Amino acid sequence: AVQVQLRGPGDERIADLEQRMTENTQAVESALQANNPTRTRKVYTEYRPEIAREKAITAIRGVVGKRTSQPGDPTVPSPFIAVDVKLPPVLTIRAIAPVLGQLWLGTEAGVIVYDKATDAATEVHPLLPWVRDIQYRGGKVWVLSDDQIAIFDRKARSWTLITNGQVVEHTRTRVKTGMALSERLETPPEDFGIYGCTAMAFLNNQLWLGRENGLRIFETDSRRIKLARKFKVPPYLQSAEITALASDPENMWVGTRQGVFRYHAPQERWETYTVLDGLIGNDISTITVGKFVWVGTAGEGLCRYNRGTKQWEGFTSDDGLSDNNIRSISLDGKYVWIGTFSAGVCRYDLSTELWTTFKTEDYRAFASER
Repeated sequence: AVQVQLRGPGDERIADLEQRMTENTQAVESALQANNPTRTRKVYTEYRPEIAREKAITAIRGVVGKRTSQPGDPTVPSPFIAVDVKLPPVLTIRAIAPVLGQLWLGTEAGVIVYDKATDAATEVHPLLPWVRDIQYRGGKVWVLSDDQIAIFDRKARSWTLITNGQVVEHTRTRVKTGMALSERLETPPEDFGIYGCTAMAFLNNQLWLGRENGLRIFETDSRRIKLARKFKVPPYLQSAEITALASDPENMWVGTRQGVFRYHAPQERWETYTVLDGLIGNDISTITVGKFVWVGTAGEGLCRYNRGTKQWEGFTSDDGLSDNNIRSISLDGKYVWIGTFSAGVCRYDLSTELWTTFKTEDYRAFASER
């Protein structure tokens, strides 16, 4: 991902908000350590989204192009802002999801919808900041942010925004002057615990939500999501930092700082894997499921789980991996693509067992100087 500074009329406001966040760092850490959900929610809802919204508006105003579909100022509290411009190189891409002919790109400053046919960004949604994950399921796009879940129904052209304290449904309809928005607000009857979110995945009709402070599971087979209260989560996972989630038809794989947990749905059984069971490291950063279960760690390398033999196999820089700090894994036929923290992208060929590393020319020049 490429990070560049934003320049524009909102810079002073951004700097002021960032200063406020810095001044509240100690209070934030104390709230997290004390497991104070009220204070934690205040931090996530008041400071970080506000900064992201300002950055997105600054970026949009700084791009030469025609804004369509949403009349008025971009600060209108709605996720709908569309722009007919090329993608501005101002954001860090945190999540990518193919949705039919589009790519949905999640950034710290909102969601960008990219049309592959026209090679252009068609919509920008700055009120969906700090994106952690995007998934397309059953005609709906699910966007996970730090403190909210946004669901876009492609057929109805409507958004549902779910936070810890409210559910807001936005419906977009055509009128003679362009597009109009209708809004319906609900207050959920229970504490959803949607804050400090890190990952999401689906298992059957359940949405699994990973957080910095434990795991939450929701039922999604009705019109509204609700907590799966009858589901028993192991005590450790009720408060542990969840770093990764991945699923297959029968299992949910949960990454933590203390190893991998697997939930086998048909038998309603939990299993735990650590270095004592063959994992290459306990500090899990990412999980991807295919023929093998691939697990990346934050400094110990990569490993895969063979379901047939029930054995783990590890890979490190000694085997050809470019960096032992793994950030992402993607499966592409006979190739396994591994995104690393500081050494580019690494590709593993399953048929030849050969490793190939891809780096930019700038990185090679930097590395050679050192």
